[in-house]
Amino acid sequence: ARPKQEAMMLLYGRIVDPQNRSRLLNTFITYSERFTVLYRLGNLKNYHKENPTGHYALDLSRNVDYCIAQQLLTLYQIEVQKGVCERKLRRYCWRNIYMNRRLVRNEALDPSKWVVPNKGFLTLDYVSYVPPMTPEEKLKE
Repeated sequence: ARPKQEAMMLLYGRIVDPQNRSRLLNTFITYSERFTVLYRLGNLKNYHKENPTGHYALDLSRNVDYCIAQQLLTLYQIEVQKGVCERKLRRYCWRNIYMNRRLVRNEALDPSKWVVPNKGFLTLDYVSYVPPMTPEEKLKE
C-alpha cells in the first residue's frame, strides 16, 4: 500500500470524533485511495468502542473482524457484570445472532463462557444498555 493510505489507516482508529473520520478521508486522499482504505478497514470503519450499538457482519478469518467480535464480546461481558444487561430480564446485548448462517438463540449463548472462533461468519446486532458518555458519542440521526 501507499504511504498515504497506510497513514490514513493508522489515523482512522485514533480519531475520537466519528464525524471527523469522513473529513480525514475526504480531504487528504483521492477517491481511489479512499476506496482502498475503506475496503481494508472493513467493519472497523463502522465500529466505535464508546458507542458500539449497531449491526455487524463479521468474517472471523479477517483479523480486523475477529478483533471487533472479541471486543463486542468483552463489552457484552462488562455490561453483564455491571448488571445492565441481564439474561433473566431478557435484556441481551447481542441480538439476531447468526454463526455461519445458523441462528443462535440468545438463551443458548452465555457471554461468560463463549469463545470467539478464529474462522466463520458471525452476524449480530449489538445493543448497548449503557448510554454514551457525552453528547458527541451519541449516534447522529
